[in-house]
Formats: sequence, C-alpha cells, structure tokens
Amino acid sequence: MVLAGRSFVVRAVASSGALWRVVDARDDLKSVAPADIGLSDRLCAAFDDWAQFFDEIDGDLTDPEVAEEFVSQGFKIAHRLRAEIKGSTVHLVHPVSGESVEIVRTGPR
Repeated sequence: MVLAGRSFVVRAVASSGALWRVVDARDDLKSVAPADIGLSDRLCAAFDDWAQFFDEIDGDLTDPEVAEEFVSQGFKIAHRLRAEIKGSTVHLVHPVSGESVEIVRTGPR
C-alpha cells in the first residue's frame, strides 16, 4: 500500500481507534484501522492496547503516573508509525495538553 505524502494523527479518543488520517485541506480526520494501511502486527497491537487502556480508564489521566506512562507509550507508537510509513507526516495529539506534536525522524539516515 502506498502511503507516501499522507498525513496521520495518533490521538486517544474514548470508544474509538487511536489512528486517524487527515482527509482534506481543512484537516478533517477519519479514523483508520492500523491493519487497513498495512502496519506491522506489532504496531497494530500497540495501537489496540493503547486505545483499549484509554477506554478502560474512561480517559481519566488525572493520576500523574498513569498520564506519564500513557503519554510515553503514545510517543513510542507515533515514532514507530513514522518509521513504518516513510514519506508521510505523523502528529501526536498530546493526551493531556491537547497539543499537536509533529513526529520527526530521529537517528541516522
């Protein structure tokens, strides 16, 4: 599947998936199943686990330790997504602050 040039967003939304695709110039988002875009089984499972945990806690990230771990996992997933879909733009919507952070490639090229 060709994904180069597309934009994706990783964000936690209760009772929904955690992967979204930007569908137009207004930055409207559409939920996407990770398996539908050919991501690795490991990354698909990570997305599912992350979204399921968010549902289990009803989106309550008021406990600082829970929030820190959840945000950390979100960044790891977003970086792995960026690595798997080279040529696409990836953003993470910070689960606590709501800030959108672009995920850039790190490490040797």
